[in-house]
Amino acid sequence: MKTEYLKKIFFNCSLSALIINIPATASGTGRGEGVAYEASGVATVEFRHEAAQDRRETTVPGCVVCHLGAAERLILSFDVIGGNTESLYYSFAHCNADWQPSDLMEMEYMDGFNRIYDEEECSMSFNTTTAYAHYELTISTAPLMASGNYMIEVRRTRDDAMLVRVPMWMSEELCGVASRVERKESTQDVELAVIWPDHGISSPETQMTVAVWQNKRIDDLRKADGPTFVRRDEIVYQSQSEFSFCGGTEWRWLDTRSIRLPGISGSRVEYVTPMYHYTMATDNTPRAYTYREDFNGGSWVETRDRRDGAAEVVADYGMAHYTFAPEDPALLGNGEVYVLGDATGWEPSAGNRLTPDPRSMTFTGQHLVKQGLHNYLYASRKIGETRAPQTEVTEGCYGDTENDYYIAVYARRPGETYDHLVAMRRHNTLKTRNDFVM
Repeated sequence: MKTEYLKKIFFNCSLSALIINIPATASGTGRGEGVAYEASGVATVEFRHEAAQDRRETTVPGCVVCHLGAAERLILSFDVIGGNTESLYYSFAHCNADWQPSDLMEMEYMDGFNRIYDEEECSMSFNTTTAYAHYELTISTAPLMASGNYMIEVRRTRDDAMLVRVPMWMSEELCGVASRVERKESTQDVELAVIWPDHGISSPETQMTVAVWQNKRIDDLRKADGPTFVRRDEIVYQSQSEFSFCGGTEWRWLDTRSIRLPGISGSRVEYVTPMYHYTMATDNTPRAYTYREDFNGGSWVETRDRRDGAAEVVADYGMAHYTFAPEDPALLGNGEVYVLGDATGWEPSAGNRLTPDPRSMTFTGQHLVKQGLHNYLYASRKIGETRAPQTEVTEGCYGDTENDYYIAVYARRPGETYDHLVAMRRHNTLKTRNDFVM
């Protein structure tokens, strides 16, 4: 019965639509096509420092933050489903604090030619049901001469079609940031002080921008209108309503490491030509908070079925089937529900939106995922809203939840033409000491 159901929903779409024209996913501010971008047919985008090879303390790499003048090396990897090896190049695009293109010309932020082909590696998948080309690009930050927000864009040489775009932060580290997260019953409030003697900022309200976001959810990036007050060498942001976040709850797990043995998510695995399908039990809104370690939305590629090559090229793809039963049935008629995370994208899009099913009183959907461990959560918003979807209705809000918060401090002094990123801090609610004190 289950197999017939899978065949029905699978073959309602053409094979080419599922394999070649995978819905694009994006993660960004909600303006235009967002900050990050994946073209149709591109999957499993991973971006990290070269040294971040292994999982440590149950974490995966978060937002990529670099330091101006440090000449750091980064790895950008991704798969092109059904693709062949071809020559690609990457380039840097400089942005302001709001992720819009800055006024700088390439020669002002880039030392050299901004079309780089160096150190590209490509391998074809080996004995997998889904054929794909796996790319790994080694990227050096040495040519960059200005701090701020950057987008790294990867294109095909033959027609300049963009395949991937990922965000990167280049910081000057001119000042310090003391921060704390006040964990209340349902919210987590971020408070901070920018510690910057002789900062040369005469009007912080107009010459400084402070942005805060939770985990890698740049689509829900918050900016303060201005500091609460300035004291001595500190610019203080306290009790800012913009920096009050729903705590959410710990992330859900999808374990696709094996097609033979059930993983920690307990998904059912069946093969329906031409690929495997992972069907999870119906998810509900948690009624109480339970702590469990997670990746804060990250993914980790791994297979327990193969030992004949690197996981990057022997791990297979399968279709993950999600089912969410809302606590409030009214959401089926007036709400949109999305599956968010590294595997499905961080911004709401057609590729990660679930479909309401009034007969079963659930939202359902599917997404192509590579074998491994994947975190995901459900977020919702009312139909027609443009704000970032929230987790209050779908996941609950618990102040004790473990989350990462990123704090970015930008400055633009009189006469300057772009937003300098002068400091950046990552604050974990469990592992980072609250060092902002009044």
